[in-house]
Amino acid sequence: MKLLESDAHVRLADILGHELRNPLASAVASVSVSLEMSDAGDPRATYLEQAMSDLERVSTLLSSYLDYGRSGSLHATEFDLVGVVSTLCERYQAHSGKVHFESPLEVACLRGDPVLLERLIENLVENSLALGATEVELFLEREADEIVLQVTDNGPGVSRELAETLFEPFVSGHSSTGLGLAIVKDVIEMHGGAITLVPTAIGAMFRISLPAA
Repeated sequence: MKLLESDAHVRLADILGHELRNPLASAVASVSVSLEMSDAGDPRATYLEQAMSDLERVSTLLSSYLDYGRSGSLHATEFDLVGVVSTLCERYQAHSGKVHFESPLEVACLRGDPVLLERLIENLVENSLALGATEVELFLEREADEIVLQVTDNGPGVSRELAETLFEPFVSGHSSTGLGLAIVKDVIEMHGGAITLVPTAIGAMFRISLPAA
């Protein structure tokens, strides 16, 4: 059974939607008013604009998660994965030089939910950094009818024992609930793709394959 297809998860999605949308809307309103009150040249305006951008991204992501949780299906559209990954990496580059992206492709067209796919890639990057990686490399290429994304880091890697159950719910190599990678796998499979942990001598490498549009 898919992780998010049961009646319990549909009810949970409804509860979360009710509990999170109101404070999120309030935060957006507060930041918006603060922006309107800031004078030209106010050094705080840059931070408020970034906060507004982040809140809008969270709002969009919440909507995608809730729609997915309620229906067990995706609101698919055609999009460019090169653009999605580039934008994600630019956000990290603004704060640190630890995340790098390379691709021989100018465009990689997929059909699916770009918000959920961006978040799951971000989840992999965040896991790497949280576990101590100082370099995370994202490489995107095309293999026959598939778009393949490799996420490689120089962190402590994954033990053989943990690797066997890594994508199961509530399994984690550190002090989280372990839901992250289970949801990553679930979303990728909903897109008709697959994710595998590739054995490496140093660090960890995740390989994501998705059908090209």
